[in-house]
Amino acid sequence: MTRVERAPLRRPQTSLRQSGDRAYAALFEGVLLPVWERAVCRRDTLAQLTGLEESQWDARETRDKAQASALHELLCYAGRNVPYYRELFRKCRFDPRGAHSRAHLAELPLLTREIIAERYDDLIDPAHRRRNGKPCTSLSSGKAPAFEYSGAGEGWRQAVTMRADAWAGYRPGRKGFFYSAGVAGRPLDLKSRLGRALRRETSPESTHADDAARRKALELFKQTRPDVMICDAESGAEFAGWIVEQGLRDWDDLPVICSSESGLLADRAVLSQAFGPGIFETYGSRKTLLVGAECQEHTGLHVSEENVIVELLELGMVAPSPTPTGLQQPQRNRQPAGRGELGDVVVTNLHNYGMPMIRYLTGDVARLASEEPCRCGRSLVRLEH
Repeated sequence: MTRVERAPLRRPQTSLRQSGDRAYAALFEGVLLPVWERAVCRRDTLAQLTGLEESQWDARETRDKAQASALHELLCYAGRNVPYYRELFRKCRFDPRGAHSRAHLAELPLLTREIIAERYDDLIDPAHRRRNGKPCTSLSSGKAPAFEYSGAGEGWRQAVTMRADAWAGYRPGRKGFFYSAGVAGRPLDLKSRLGRALRRETSPESTHADDAARRKALELFKQTRPDVMICDAESGAEFAGWIVEQGLRDWDDLPVICSSESGLLADRAVLSQAFGPGIFETYGSRKTLLVGAECQEHTGLHVSEENVIVELLELGMVAPSPTPTGLQQPQRNRQPAGRGELGDVVVTNLHNYGMPMIRYLTGDVARLASEEPCRCGRSLVRLEH
């Protein structure tokens, strides 16, 4: 890539505009956000966020106990109410009432994409049917992702995301620019549009990634002067590369939160050229939601252990194909990957009762980071990126 000298930075915002932005952010976080979450969305997001901000410093023993309790409740609920898990537990002779630690998960087979496709309806709790939320649609496949989440699960997703955003310096009510080319969502209803407006979230039309679309996105970016950019690593890096090649940067540094996929070193480098050195990587997917995120120390991805359990299993131990009934035979020999070794990522979401994802084989690989505590002081387990 040809290096282009950076254009002069924009003039500082006027004191009046800066004061207005700070005042609105304070109003939103202190008044509008609580009303929105509690009265409009009927979620306990902020109470969960308060708990997360405290629990990130917990001792290992305290966190393990809380995680085991949440897992026990999830397994018991799924075994009683979700058709797929009722059948699976019976077949495996698994009694969730006796599962009081994450070690009991090893008694269950993995949940694969093939099983989800075949047994989709049976994986949904009947009490949540037609009440669950669904993520957006990827244009690369043209199909809606096979996944749903409950209202409570969405509250946890919001809380975990807010905590991770705060690590990057992004607080509710500050202006965010969301860029993800090639992803289309369902048409937004009035409530969704109002929510985005109140949160001051701007998202350009992103179904195309040609020069014309990028110029429109850049014009919107300059008009809104966001405090943070949130993007998926690939399309964000392509947008950044285009900005650098054209010599279009005329703004100060701002943090960039990369979601959806692991950012390559080259992606981080070009994002830094276009937006500044504050690049914060997150890891998750439409099915697992947010799994981990970087803090300001950039020493790995802190796992959202209050909301998910992550297992890393030895590579090369591919799960068997589903049986004709959509159930796998129990796998007794899936060993955990050693510390420092790459392993297959398996995720259990602890609070999505609408469509429980228990031991979901993501198709990703990762390794645990060093046991040495992160300099930030948080005790959450970290994954290497």
